[in-house]
Amino acid sequence: MTLLKHARVLTNNPKPGDPYHIFLCCVGLGAGPNDFDTIGSFLEKRFERENYIILKSKNHKYLKAHSGIDQQGQWFAEEVVELFNTHKEQINAIPCGAKHKLSVVGHSAGGLVSRYALGVLFDTNTVYAFAKTFQTQFAPRLELISYMSIASPHLGLRREKNQILKTFWAKNSFFFMRFYGHTGPQLRLTDNKDYKKSLLNRMSEPTSCYMQALRMFKYRTSVTIIHFDLNISFTSGSIRSYNPYPTPDWFGSPDYRIRGFSNFDRSYEGHFRRNINYESDADVVVGPPSGKENQIRAGQQLDDANLISTNGILSYGCDLQGTEFDRDSVSKKASYIEDPELEVLKNLQTVEWRRIDIEFRLPFGVSHALVHILPIGCTKHVKTGIMDAVRAGTRSVDAIVTTLELDHAM
Repeated sequence: MTLLKHARVLTNNPKPGDPYHIFLCCVGLGAGPNDFDTIGSFLEKRFERENYIILKSKNHKYLKAHSGIDQQGQWFAEEVVELFNTHKEQINAIPCGAKHKLSVVGHSAGGLVSRYALGVLFDTNTVYAFAKTFQTQFAPRLELISYMSIASPHLGLRREKNQILKTFWAKNSFFFMRFYGHTGPQLRLTDNKDYKKSLLNRMSEPTSCYMQALRMFKYRTSVTIIHFDLNISFTSGSIRSYNPYPTPDWFGSPDYRIRGFSNFDRSYEGHFRRNINYESDADVVVGPPSGKENQIRAGQQLDDANLISTNGILSYGCDLQGTEFDRDSVSKKASYIEDPELEVLKNLQTVEWRRIDIEFRLPFGVSHALVHILPIGCTKHVKTGIMDAVRAGTRSVDAIVTTLELDHAM
C-alpha cells in the first residue's frame, strides 16, 4: 500500500505487464478516505488475482467542505493526475493497444465532485496543465467502464412537499446549508450571482464538458436509498421526477434488500436475484409494489413474469417509473426548491442511466440518521445497540462491488 498525500491508495501487481483495474473513490462533505475502507477491502478481495489501483480521495472535512463542488472537483482531478503520475511506470507497462479499465465511485456529494472532476479532466478546451497532461499521456490508455453514484444529490436539495418534515426542510434548508460556505448555495441551485445559471444547471447542460465526460463511460449507475435518507432525497439521487415506491409502515431488525433495478442486461440477473430479499425475514413480502398478483415471498425464485425484459434489458420493481421526464407527474407528485424549469432533471435524463433502488429496514427512531452512510459500509457512528446495521451495510457493499466486478468483466 502506498500513500498519496492525504489520500489512500491500494495497489496490487500479480501480473506485471497486464492492464490494471482502476477505481477512483470520491467521498462526500465532511468525510475522509476511511469512509471507503469497506468498499476498498471488498475490491481488494475481488481483484486480488488481477492488477488494481484503488484511490480513496483525500479528506474533505472542515473548511474544505465549504469550498464548493467546483473547487473540490478541481482538487480531486489534480489528485487523480497525481495518482497516474505516481504510477506512470505501471500505467505505461502494457502492450500497445491494451487499455486499463477505469471506474469512478462517488458517495453523497462525492458523486457531484467526481462528475465535476471528470469534466475538468476531459475538457478539450482546458486551461489546466495537469488536465492536458492527463489527456495526452494517460487518457488514451484508459477504457472508461463505470460511473457510479451512491446516494448523491444530482438534482440538489430536492424534497417532495407532501409531508410536514419535508416541507420544513424545503423552507429551511438554506439556513442549514449556509454553514457549508460555497457548497450550500450550489446544492440549493442559488449560486447564480456570477453566472446566469447555477453550477448544477451548468454541469447538466448537454453540451457541457461534464456531460460529455459522463457519456464517455460505458455504464452510468445511480444507487439510491428509497426511504429514510435524511441527507439525500430518493428523487435527487435517482434522477427521477418522483418516488414511485410507497413508504413502508413498519420497522424491525436491521436488514437490507434491492427493491428495484432497471436497464441492466440479463448477465446481471443472478446477482440481483440474490439481493432482492431481506435476509432475516422469511415472511417479508418482496417484489413489485404494483399489485398483489406481482408479489412473491422471500426465498422464492423470481420468475421471468416478475421481470421486465426488452431486447435483453432487465428491470424489476418500479422499473422505469419517473425516469423519463413528464411535467404532469412532476407537478402532481414532486417539486424543486430552486429549479422551476426542471432543467437539471430534464438534462440528466438525456443520458441513459442504470438504477439500483435499495432499502434498509431499521428500528424506529434515531437509527435512520445512519441510513445515508450504510450503503458504503461506513459504520463510524454505529453503536453496539444496532450492530446488525453493520451487517446490512456490508450486504449493500457486497452488491455494489459485485456490480462493479461484473462491469469490469464485460
